[in-house]
Amino acid sequence: MLRLIAGLEDPDEGDIVLEGIRINDIDPKDRNIAMVFQSYAVYPHMTVYGNIEFPLRMRKIPENERKRKVREVAELLGITHLLEKKAWQLSGGEQQRVALARALVRDPKLFLLDEPLSNLDAKLRTRLRFELRRLLHDELKITTLYVTHDQVEAMTMADRIAIMNQGSLVQVDTPFEIFNRPRNIFVATFVGTPSMNLLKAEVINQHTISLNGFIINVKKKLEIRPGRIILGIRPQHLTVTSDGTGFRCRVTGFENLGEEVILRLDTSREEIQVVAPWRVLRKIIPGQELTVRPIDKLYMFSEDSSELLAVIEPNEYTIPL
Repeated sequence: MLRLIAGLEDPDEGDIVLEGIRINDIDPKDRNIAMVFQSYAVYPHMTVYGNIEFPLRMRKIPENERKRKVREVAELLGITHLLEKKAWQLSGGEQQRVALARALVRDPKLFLLDEPLSNLDAKLRTRLRFELRRLLHDELKITTLYVTHDQVEAMTMADRIAIMNQGSLVQVDTPFEIFNRPRNIFVATFVGTPSMNLLKAEVINQHTISLNGFIINVKKKLEIRPGRIILGIRPQHLTVTSDGTGFRCRVTGFENLGEEVILRLDTSREEIQVVAPWRVLRKIIPGQELTVRPIDKLYMFSEDSSELLAVIEPNEYTIPL
């Protein structure tokens, strides 16, 4: 998709429109679109200054104007002290900033970023994620199309998220709507850490759901035919109960994250995950049986199409004691 928008490939059909103008037949160099590749693609034989200046030289911008623009963008990205270094002498984070500077110096109408943080270590990735958002969105206000496989990057950086699967656009929405009203199982399990639990369930009637014998009473009338469904529950929306209410599980393992723990549980039909406070580790050992119950949203998906059928809010259902 990025290559199509940039003009590096031709679409088989349809139009690419930028600021109300069809750009399918406009030469890539005339589209005023800047692209930052996953590999950064900085020129190793050039200095940082030479890398940033290069697109301006290609456009035959006067030398004084080139110097001013390079200094401005280098200062903006905090790489002024690197201008005389060769690109091969830089760290991954520094090369990433140089690639961004080389794109920014052109004053583009549109930014295309292809997983620009994927080659960086986790700590630097987290810091630059915030800086990129602040720079592109808050300061420069440049429309940016950012490709990532990291759903945390998408959720924290985007105004709108477009989720694609097998070349098809599945859902385009705000991060809030993507998380709270996923269109289908693919979106539901792609967004959120840990991934949403999917359990086989059955709609008994318009007010009752059975989860392997565990009954959920729904206050509102379900506009769904009786039959089998997939019930989605996020790991954060399940709690370990002390009074025995809920469905029974066996502990198969856990991941200790410090403040919280991710429990891995076997329901005899599926494996599920539950995010719980770290103190539960004092009472839980692998192989132990316990009960868990939902305390927040329930997502009902079609077993056949995997499409979202309904979202049940926590005040819209009860669990019999």
